[in-house]
Amino acid sequence: MRRPITACTVAVAALLMVGCGEGGPTSPADDLLPQFSKGKATHDLGQRSASGWTCVPIPALGVHCFPPGAFVSDPSITVQVFATEDPADTDAPFLGTEVLIRADLYAGQPCPAQGGEYDLLPASETPFPVDYRACHHYTPE
Repeated sequence: MRRPITACTVAVAALLMVGCGEGGPTSPADDLLPQFSKGKATHDLGQRSASGWTCVPIPALGVHCFPPGAFVSDPSITVQVFATEDPADTDAPFLGTEVLIRADLYAGQPCPAQGGEYDLLPASETPFPVDYRACHHYTPE
């Protein structure tokens, strides 16, 4: 049975990912919001949620919005990321996208935006039933 992505699922995953190793509170990710938030197009996240998106704040990494119909075992998911901690923000600066590929389908393709491979998000550290690989496509000013 496919499980839909819910705010609870993503919030638990986010807390686990932020608290572990790279990407944790002591990593360069702490500086993402100030670095990327200036001069970007803004969006009404409340309106996005009303349209079926699941928008969840991830501490120090902004709000991540999953499209309607996304399931936690889908082969790939493109997540929109915003420079705000408030999922109801009416003027949220858009940071870019995060592409998630199921790890069993990942073929070692590079993530040029990160300068290497996709980051591993192991199922053992998230509530997702499978491992994913993540590539962040953020464009600084």
